[in-house]
Amino acid sequence: MEPQRFKIALVPIGAVEANVVDDLARALAGVFLSSVSVRAMLPIPPGSYAPERDQYASPVFLMCANTARQHAGELILGVTDVDLFVPDLSFVFGQASPSERAAVISLFRLRDFQVEVFLERTIKETVHELGHVLGLSHCENPDCVMFFSNRLADTDRKSSRFCDRCAAELERR
Repeated sequence: MEPQRFKIALVPIGAVEANVVDDLARALAGVFLSSVSVRAMLPIPPGSYAPERDQYASPVFLMCANTARQHAGELILGVTDVDLFVPDLSFVFGQASPSERAAVISLFRLRDFQVEVFLERTIKETVHELGHVLGLSHCENPDCVMFFSNRLADTDRKSSRFCDRCAAELERR
């Protein structure tokens, strides 16, 4: 990819460890060859908690993250440590809106006693969601970062990189 085609803004939503956000910012700058800034933390969005599920509505977090946009062309990534869901799934690692150029990820189910494993999972799911923001769909290649992760084993198995087909598609876009 050509350097600096877009800017990425990370937006912590709720209490998120600063070192995790900083590590993620450094990793994304390397993957996308783009500048990455970290915005001030936003509070958990009111009305997002669903007590019957003991989870938070991902679409509300996506809208919340989008409120932190400062420049029209930047990509927004909300990062939270609460368990997210969408109505048709029991949970989501993240959600993206290409039309809004925004995504959100949850660290809740990515945690591991090994910090390196947790960070690797976080990077994979973040790159995956930003791939959606940039117009990519799910990939059938189980090694590609755009492979759909239905469980942690899927995330652990796939790479943090785009396969040749997805990388070429990303370049075309």
